[in-house]
Amino acid sequence: MERYGYLEGQREGYPVAAWIWGHRLRVGQHWMEYLLEFLNVLAGFDYELGQGVNTGGQSAKLAYTRFTRLGLRRFVFYDDWEKTRHPFDDSARERLEQALRQQCAGNGNADDDPLTLARSLLRAFSAVEENRSWFAKSLFPAHHNLLFWEGLRKGATKFQGRAVAENAPPYFLDAEIAFDARNFFARGGEIYYLILSAGTQNATALRQTIAERLRALLAERNAALGVLAEIIDRAWQQQAGQHSTPQDKTGRLGWIPDPNCALYAMIAEDVVTLLQADLDPLETLDLLAHLVGLHLTLYIYHRAHPEATPARHSDGSCCEHCRPCLPVDALEGADGGVVHAISTAAFREQESRIVRQAETYARAQVTAWLDAVPDDADPYPVLDSEARAYFDLTRLSKASRDAFAGRVNALIRRLGAAPDRAALAEGYTAALIEVLMQDFDKNFKGVHRKLAKAVGLVAPRKGSNARFVLGDNLLKVLTLANLPPGSGLTYDEFLERLYRRYGLVVAVREARESGLLERQRVNGEYFDRNRAALLEKMKHAGLATEYSDATAVVMGGHQ
Repeated sequence: MERYGYLEGQREGYPVAAWIWGHRLRVGQHWMEYLLEFLNVLAGFDYELGQGVNTGGQSAKLAYTRFTRLGLRRFVFYDDWEKTRHPFDDSARERLEQALRQQCAGNGNADDDPLTLARSLLRAFSAVEENRSWFAKSLFPAHHNLLFWEGLRKGATKFQGRAVAENAPPYFLDAEIAFDARNFFARGGEIYYLILSAGTQNATALRQTIAERLRALLAERNAALGVLAEIIDRAWQQQAGQHSTPQDKTGRLGWIPDPNCALYAMIAEDVVTLLQADLDPLETLDLLAHLVGLHLTLYIYHRAHPEATPARHSDGSCCEHCRPCLPVDALEGADGGVVHAISTAAFREQESRIVRQAETYARAQVTAWLDAVPDDADPYPVLDSEARAYFDLTRLSKASRDAFAGRVNALIRRLGAAPDRAALAEGYTAALIEVLMQDFDKNFKGVHRKLAKAVGLVAPRKGSNARFVLGDNLLKVLTLANLPPGSGLTYDEFLERLYRRYGLVVAVREARESGLLERQRVNGEYFDRNRAALLEKMKHAGLATEYSDATAVVMGGHQ
């Protein structure tokens, strides 16, 4: 398998999900943090795509800057209600506020404290409303100066008995904060950066357009907000200074499989089309967050498809052969629940495919390892060595490793010193899948569900019986990502495009082509009504217009 990104070495081990979907996607990452991490990486490479890569030739830059901005984030998020109070941060906040008050001397009055106003303004841009420590919170990227990387104060809950000397230098207060935890910036944004980079390898103009538009969006808009953030953070930097530990850290990318996959180019096309729309910058970023979530969900479905092979990804046929079937329920039960039931079943099928793909991959690896063992050699140590290294089993809990070893030992006792190779492959695969799927179920399986619900591709947001839908924001995203400003399509052409590019099934024509009508043995009338229901929703949202001759047109945004 060809990989694209940064590799420490060819023999590194990874969880089974990484071998299929790249390093890495994890369920703990909040949906908005995919956008935040992506923009941090892009800005950290000075708004250049295609950097950080050492596979198939080395890019000019291998490491990206991780903006720390401890002064800004401490000012905004560290307060008397902080869940992870620490004397170092108490002291740092006090010193920062003293420095800022000196700059504000003579401005404001007792009832109009400038620091309180500034904190309230910036706090309104909080990106993720979660019960987190101050160093793990983020701001919505309304400006480049609001970007910063996830932090972690080492030993934050074990500071009892520690005090801060009055003459302690300010930089000492930051020394125990690290920026490599990846609890929330878990590499999902890096995956998206790599997808766009791979998708524009042969489209230099497209690559430059995406990077330049995002630079302009973050650096040229909301300038006053950026100046305010810079003043606050610089006030702390001037105290902390540049000592042995630099203010900003660096990071390196993970990797994605099959860099020539046609889906990557399609994703890049969507992004550049969306960024052409003349929207408020905050709305653009919000819609981009929805598009990122949609794209990563489709990426998971694409690579989970039974027809997904390296050969198809390489020759560009994968978008046709690996198209998912995602029937959209626009009727919301008005048809007696027929389309609802079909959509619910389709969602379950996508989740089953994800699991089957992981099991199939593990099975194929065991088969390949055994095929490489000479007939007169002992296969047991080879399998043990390969599995532990390839899937990095050492990172699993001791209980999981012991349980796996117990199953393998039982298999050895049952099959003996000269085992039947087919029986060995079957038994070892079963034991390996069992241990791998524990981590898979915990950390990866739910990624698509969490993302799809957050961006409006799946409903309900909470509860069971998940089905595919198109929420208001997602409908707008799909319109703006497919129709450049000033362009238009008939409604039926638009629905056909949604099916071709994303596998979304709304009307009877696409239901028939996808095989849904035949498989479900359902009357096409239900999908005719489904089509009409979505049209009404788009008309209500101002995304479509229906004329007197019953022709409906979907229009792109304004330039």
